[in-house]
Amino acid sequence: FPLLISASIGLLPVTLFESAALVGACLLASVAGLAASGLLFDSSELGWLWILLVASGIGTLAGVSQTALMLQNFRDAATDPLTGLPNRRAGVNLLALQWEQARRNHGPFSVAMIDLDGFKRVNDTHGHEAGDRVLVGFAVRLRETLRAGDSLLRWGGEEFLAVLPGAESHDAVRRLEKMLHECPVLEPDGVPLTFSAGVAERGTDASSNPEALVALADRRMYEAKAAGRASVVAGPT
Repeated sequence: FPLLISASIGLLPVTLFESAALVGACLLASVAGLAASGLLFDSSELGWLWILLVASGIGTLAGVSQTALMLQNFRDAATDPLTGLPNRRAGVNLLALQWEQARRNHGPFSVAMIDLDGFKRVNDTHGHEAGDRVLVGFAVRLRETLRAGDSLLRWGGEEFLAVLPGAESHDAVRRLEKMLHECPVLEPDGVPLTFSAGVAERGTDASSNPEALVALADRRMYEAKAAGRASVVAGPT
């Protein structure tokens, strides 16, 4: 019976920890049974014990493979396949964690909602593959603008959310405006593309939760678009 269980582990979707626990229990049960019957060192029983060890090894390898698969599935679920950035689903959790840390430390915490201007024209004129390349290039430029401790998320479509722990509103605005004026994103035909951004800061804007802060940054991003695009809108500093 322990041999049957151990051999079956290789076919079951169990993790490394679960596999090790089952394999260990099977080995202990087999050794204890042989010892109790006085057959532990009987040569006729050693073959079965060897088979059990081999089956247990196969089960452990299966557990390693299953754990690796689960980790890969988790990474895939949390990552935007086009840009390689964390997606919105993963970003919500990251945002909540960093918000709570800033709240406990009574430190500044800003977010910036960033949206490419006229991106639909790129898709309509040059095709979606060209549009994808523009998005990837834009994500790279944004990532280069942020600090090591900042996070950039693909929020949806051509929208990106920058999470800026420790940054006050004016600092976030300064860095985004620098990118806007010095590092234009180019369409496939070389025409510069601009972006509009809205910035919100936890303390300055007195937001009660991260969701409200992101919603405020989103509204300000649309204010930037309504005011003529190619600008960054923030609250009072």
